[in-house]
Amino acid sequence: MRAASLVHDFTESGLVPMEHAYSVWIKDPAQAGELSEAVEFLKGKKLFDGYDPDVFRYNILVCRLLRENGLEQVYDLLMDMKDQDIVLGDVTMNVTLCFFCKVGMADVALELYDSRAELGLSVSSMTCNYLINTLLGDASVDEAYFVLKNAIEQGYFPGRRTFSIIADALCREGKLDRVKELVLAALDRNCMPSDSTYNKFISILCRASRVEDGYLVHGDISRLDRVTNRNTYFT
Repeated sequence: MRAASLVHDFTESGLVPMEHAYSVWIKDPAQAGELSEAVEFLKGKKLFDGYDPDVFRYNILVCRLLRENGLEQVYDLLMDMKDQDIVLGDVTMNVTLCFFCKVGMADVALELYDSRAELGLSVSSMTCNYLINTLLGDASVDEAYFVLKNAIEQGYFPGRRTFSIIADALCREGKLDRVKELVLAALDRNCMPSDSTYNKFISILCRASRVEDGYLVHGDISRLDRVTNRNTYFT
């Protein structure tokens, strides 16, 4: 492109283009769909000149790459930003994580989630739901459990349906202690999954000869004025 040639000529002649010129050069090809050139230019300037575009330019480039399914380039950019302690906006980061979930790249989505502190990502409840359901669809029940546990600890509840799905999956795998931990954490924060989830869990505890645990969980539910299915009493 002519712009790239001019930047090269400026540099060769000893002139240093203003940061604004660099930023415009990144924005324009990104908006024109010439994403590979924008990415290569960005990498080249960072490598040779130490140039760092502002976060807004990264936002533009990441969103454009997502539209064009440039997932590998998005991932590389995010890892580069992580190394440079550059933080994208919450909206862009949540959209990016949801996009990786949508295309079934559960491993990449989980890696971004695990790096949320370094990336400065504040995960929304919608993104948590997306990620949990993607992990469950990928048979990654343990990972989904940890995401749900973190969400509850941070004070928001991903929804009854999501809670029920993961609780059922953990029950099928016989991981009753984890289900109990999630149920009690939800109750402590006045987060109320469905009655059917509680009833099913208490019944499974009783069938597993863990009647005392079932009784304690039922007591916590009752203190919050929950109504337990009559059949549960006769398990």
